[in-house]
Amino acid sequence: WNDIGMNTPLYQIKPQIKYWHSSNRNSRREEKVLARLRIGHTYLTHSFIFAHEQRPRCSRCRTVLNVEHILINCTKYIEKRKALQDYCRTHNLPLTLAVLLGDDDSALLKLLFKFLSETYLIQSM
Repeated sequence: WNDIGMNTPLYQIKPQIKYWHSSNRNSRREEKVLARLRIGHTYLTHSFIFAHEQRPRCSRCRTVLNVEHILINCTKYIEKRKALQDYCRTHNLPLTLAVLLGDDDSALLKLLFKFLSETYLIQSM
């Protein structure tokens, strides 16, 4: 994993191969969404492959659409992202994919799913 995975987005989120307790969610839907976010391949960001189209761009920012942009950078979701930012700030955590999608904080994952639901993004993950 250290040799071949280091250049993958998943390695940044999971640098060690170990069991993730947070992967066992209350619903199969949440498990799928979390797994897709972690590998960086969601319907929203990768459906273009099946449709034989160009990579999608953010309708607001005009940048290539990817998981990091959606969860951390997109200006469209500034207000809805505040709860995630506040939580990270009060717990001295950086707002990064590794923190948001990691296995260390169940309360933060709960806020992430709330964000995805409030923005209706969960439906396209």
